[in-house]
Amino acid sequence: MKDLRIIISLPLLLAVLLLPSLTFAAEDIEDVETVETSEIIETEADADIDTTDRTKSAESYIAIGTALLNNGKGAKAIKAFTKALAKDGSNARTYYNRALAYSSLGRHKQAIRDFNRAIKLNPKEASFLYNRAVAFKKTGKDAHAFKDFSRTITLDRDYTSAYIHRAIINYKNGNTRKAIKDLNIAISLDPSNLLAVKKRGDAYKKYGNSKKAALDYTDAIAINPADADLYVSRGKVYSDLKSWDKSIKDFTKAITINPELFSSYLYRGIAQIEVNLNTEAITDLTKALEINPKKVRVFFNRGRAYVNNKLYDEAIDDFTDAIKLRSKDTRNYIERANANLLAGNFEHAISDSSKVLSRRPEYAPSYLVRGEAYDAFGDKEQAVKNYTNAIALDSKLARAYQLRGKIRYNSGQLKLALRDFTAAINNGDKTPATLLAITEIQITSGSFKGAIKNTRYTAKLPLETWEKVMNTFFSYTAKKITKQNVKKEEAIMDKIIDEDYTFEWSFERFDTWLETTKMAPRRRADIRAMSFLVREHTR
Repeated sequence: MKDLRIIISLPLLLAVLLLPSLTFAAEDIEDVETVETSEIIETEADADIDTTDRTKSAESYIAIGTALLNNGKGAKAIKAFTKALAKDGSNARTYYNRALAYSSLGRHKQAIRDFNRAIKLNPKEASFLYNRAVAFKKTGKDAHAFKDFSRTITLDRDYTSAYIHRAIINYKNGNTRKAIKDLNIAISLDPSNLLAVKKRGDAYKKYGNSKKAALDYTDAIAINPADADLYVSRGKVYSDLKSWDKSIKDFTKAITINPELFSSYLYRGIAQIEVNLNTEAITDLTKALEINPKKVRVFFNRGRAYVNNKLYDEAIDDFTDAIKLRSKDTRNYIERANANLLAGNFEHAISDSSKVLSRRPEYAPSYLVRGEAYDAFGDKEQAVKNYTNAIALDSKLARAYQLRGKIRYNSGQLKLALRDFTAAINNGDKTPATLLAITEIQITSGSFKGAIKNTRYTAKLPLETWEKVMNTFFSYTAKKITKQNVKKEEAIMDKIIDEDYTFEWSFERFDTWLETTKMAPRRRADIRAMSFLVREHTR
């Protein structure tokens, strides 16, 4: 790599060249030209040499300027290099060194002017173009910087940092594939370049290739295992891959390295919510708020954890704080609406979901929550209207079908209810309650084959005791009607019917069907007897 060819020390070079948001490893700087200056300036105090002495040569002023710059005295270095240029205004390297002195003071516009002069005198020097590109980058002129990084690469195909910086600009501009291409070259030139490996991991993550991103972050950690941020980056990718145990482990490692790293607590808390460690998540997110009490995302996610732990009042408080910090974010309102719904504050739930719809009338989840609030409030007509609006906006919203189907089922609209329950199942609702409702409709409408098939499918799911009882009861009924063997169902009932459980289920429709359907009296009596055993556990 040939990033700099100047007469200054490595620490100063790093201070001059690096972008504020980046951290280059020391290996990024190579081939630095040095001269022995001990005979000219032996101590730091000696650096304050009078630069007004007209007897000195240009070379002397260059040496003095270099020593001053090495000692962090950029302003005096500029004076020395200016004196040198007064003696010899055709020295490209002197303009270049003065540009670096300007950069060391943050005076990037003056630095760019000197880089321009140096490049005009020596347009083939890659380091001149590279460092002007860095200065352009610091002044926000990414387009100019990009051109200079590209010209640097044209002059020197092995200029590692030019590839890295060009990749960073491409990444920022959304050209992720081009960024990855440049970073591939940079890594092939310098496999241990931490910045290149880390940035390629970032690019792969943005590009959607989480597995490759995880591999790059792993390589970056191998280069610098003491960098807590690298563990956070890999942990976030593991979260994207839903490898929650791995992500939690990485966030924990980051906390071990830096106990005050905000992002570690935030992301570990979010991951813990995903694996139902809500109490632990609340602890982590509370710590995150101690570090930074103004982060909306922390209040939002701690609110979610409180909801999962059924601490609805605390959840409402957190979503309210999130709204105070970011009142235009509709997600905060919809989550507070849901928490109010679960807390039984139906009017507040309706109010919050209505606020969301006033801003985002196309947001289906708001209709769903408002529908649930009306449903719980007893206004079934408004509930159905809201569920219908939610489905119109999102035809895959399984819960809206399931809840609308339940209202239609309870009101005797069995065909419409069956259509809704089937749509819910087809869109991912595999809840046993929905399947049981479908099975009852099939039985009471005479579709006994379909009912038996449904009970077999339901039996394969994880079931609570009451769900297993109802499913077995429906299987027993359908088989009894169709004159099939029911010994299996009777054996299951014998094992579980006396267990301690209660549930809600209306047998009104089933009883009406049982009394009005033609069947042998013995079968009717057997089914009725079995139903009495089951309903003993209803509340």
